Amino acid sequence: MTMYASFHPDGQTYVRAHTYGTDDPPILALDNPGGSLSVAVFSSTPVAEHRAFVAALLAAVAEYATAVDAWADARAVSLTKAA
Repeated sequence: MTMYASFHPDGQTYVRAHTYGTDDPPILALDNPGGSLSVAVFSSTPVAEHRAFVAALLAAVAEYATAVDAWADARAVSLTKAA
C-alpha cells in the first residue's frame, strides 16, 4: 500500500495511544481540528512485523525530537542575535 499524507500538529493536537489489553492491537492516534491520523496494524499482521515497525517508529521519533531541539535552539540563537 502506498499513501501520502501530511499532518501538521499545533497547540490543539492530541497524541494518544488507545490500548485494548491483549484483545486487540493498540492504535496510535493524532488528532487536531484539521484532521486525524491513526496508526495501527491488522490483528493478522505477524507480531514480529509489528514489533519491527514499532522499533523503527521509536527510532524515527527520537531522531525527529533531536532535530526539533537543534532547530529550536538555532532559531532561539538567531532571534536573540537579531534583537
